[in-house]
Amino acid sequence: MSQTSTADCKVFLATQFSFDPKGWKRVSKFKDAEGNPTREFSHPESEDNIFLVERAGALHLTDHTARSALNSKKCSKYTFTVLDASSSGFSSGSGFHTVTIVSDDEDMAGEHDPVVPTLFPKEWTVDCEMEEVFTIQTDLSEEELIVAMHDMGFKSDADLDEDCNGRSALTSPTILARKQKRKLEQTVSSYGASSSSPSKI
Repeated sequence: MSQTSTADCKVFLATQFSFDPKGWKRVSKFKDAEGNPTREFSHPESEDNIFLVERAGALHLTDHTARSALNSKKCSKYTFTVLDASSSGFSSGSGFHTVTIVSDDEDMAGEHDPVVPTLFPKEWTVDCEMEEVFTIQTDLSEEELIVAMHDMGFKSDADLDEDCNGRSALTSPTILARKQKRKLEQTVSSYGASSSSPSKI
């Protein structure tokens, strides 16, 4: 049984990374192959999610790339958009989000896909409202949900956003800021590499 809380994990993460301590969000909690409690965290300043494992009451950074890669591969077969709560007509309120999730499999077009709920963390409640429309209950805000789904591997599509009057990672300020930061870092890196070359003048 876990002896540490999510708050304890955030304190630990603040000692390991120079990111804004208030930016950490828990994405999932599960047990590793040895039965140790493991938590997955996201942060707007990090391109990758961070995993913490608890062993004998102590927290350690751990690598769960194999698990993440497998989940990401499954999620990458789906495109999503988060619907406007006021116009969706489905469950609303704090922690409820209505999401259209469309499979790349043409045979599943317009059909209920029983795989979708299994793609999310177990502590999230995912219910199918109708065909490709799901209600997701989590403590994440709409923006945090969009970032989490993007990080899980779900795809965005401008046409789906427009058709459903929804939002996805394409319009997420957090994702756009990450891309801008990455682009800036690549530009600086390229400039540094070229300026370090000896001048022929």
